[in-house]
This record gives sequence, structure tokens and C-alpha cells, in this order.
Amino acid sequence: MLIKTLLVGDLHLKAELILPIVESKMQELDCQQVIFLGDYVDDWDQQRNTDVYLRDLDFLIQWKERMTDNGLHIINLLGNHDAPYLIDEPRAYSLQTYSGFKLVRDRLNALDLQVAFQLDSFLISHAGYCWGQEVEARHFEALTLADIEMISELEDHVGIGRGGRYWVGSPIWADYNLELTSQPNPKYLKQIVGHTPRQNVNLDADNQYEIYGIDTFSMSGSGDAPYYKFIGDGSLLMYDDQKEDLTAVHTEWQSPETTDKLLAIRGIQNNN
Repeated sequence: MLIKTLLVGDLHLKAELILPIVESKMQELDCQQVIFLGDYVDDWDQQRNTDVYLRDLDFLIQWKERMTDNGLHIINLLGNHDAPYLIDEPRAYSLQTYSGFKLVRDRLNALDLQVAFQLDSFLISHAGYCWGQEVEARHFEALTLADIEMISELEDHVGIGRGGRYWVGSPIWADYNLELTSQPNPKYLKQIVGHTPRQNVNLDADNQYEIYGIDTFSMSGSGDAPYYKFIGDGSLLMYDDQKEDLTAVHTEWQSPETTDKLLAIRGIQNNN
């Protein structure tokens, strides 16, 4: 059966804002499958905002259940920000409340996360498979308690491009510019990844391989109102099985309305 797939970059506690956009584009483009590329949690200055974590993940879980009930296929990949919760090891950028950390872990487990997905000739993962990083069969299966050691290894394997000690990072850590496209795995030269913030989905050949980054819902924190700055334009990527073709899908992500909604959800007063 030929289907259209919509691929979505990192959410980072913005599911309430992003998923309505995704659903609208699914209907408009007649997509039957959605792949989320990981990093559902953690964002600037939210380390103690437990309510935001739980509210956002509950929204994502309920949305996935509704889509699945309607016959759509939803795939959730593992990101580097998600992994610490699954192995029960908080980081400086993760939620800093003990009870909340456990609740986040339970919700992430409910998403049936997996490390990678094969979309025809494209290998999909959060950060990409660099030279020396091999795909394992279990990477394509939903993670379980038996995979804790594997998740821990992936989470620990940070490359020098992200301040780690390894030459290249794991499939949940590899930097797009400094590792993945400079040290690509010759076995997997067609990849789609998130993880590294991008201004847009660029399908022009910016390297000699078909390796595309789609982390376009990225925002950076600011100490002054409106407190958030857009990095990416919120573009999505669509793959059409019949045409074996990739298309960048524009959205109206960069807008004052997006910022206002985000501030309201996070309980931030914007006096501008």
C-alpha cells in the first residue's frame, strides 16, 4: 500500500502548539503516517516546571491515541533529551523534580519509542548514523526495560561536536554539521534527522549525500520579552511513496501568535 508520510522535527514541550499544525497538514496533504524524530521534553528555563512537562506529554499521548484510532500510523523515535528519563539519570537540562522525573519517564514509555525507522531507502533517526555507528535490528523495535543498557550507551556516546569525548556521536547525539555530514556512514548515505536546529528544511544538495535535517521548530531563550526567539521556520517534510519524492512543507510557525500561545501555556507574563 502506497502512503504519504509526514516527518516532524523536535517538539521540546511544544506539542500543544505543533500537533494542531501537523494534523492540519496531514489532512491537507492526505498523509497516513507521521514520524516524530524525538526530543519531546526539555526546553529553555523549564527545568522545574513539572506541570508543563506532564501537560505536554499527556497532550501528545492522547493525540497519538486519537490518530491511531482513526487508522493512522504514528511513529515516535528516541531523542537524546528523552533518554535520561528512560535510564533514570537526570541531567542539568532535564526536569529537576524527583517525582516529576518519574512521571515523565512513564509517559515517554507510553509512546513506544524506538531508535530508528526505515522509510524505503531513507534511514530515519534523531541525530543520524555517522561513520562507525551501525544499525542494529533492535533499533527498529519499541524500547523495553531490556534495552536500558543500550539506551544508556547511546546517551553516553557524545561526540566532540557536542562537547563529548568520542570522534562522532551516537544516533541520538551526532551533530548534523560537525559529525553527520562530515563523517557520514557510507552504508547509510540517505538519512533524515532532527537534533541540530535548522532554519528550514533544505532539500537542495548542501552536501554530496541525501542527508536532511528537519529540526525546524527550534527556539532559543531570551532574558527579555517576548523571552523566546525563533530559530527555525517550522517546516515539515513529506515523503510520497508513490513518487519516491521528498517535499518541504511550509507552516505559519513563525508568528506573534505562536509566541503568545507558548507564553500562556508556560505561565509567563509578557508585558510587551
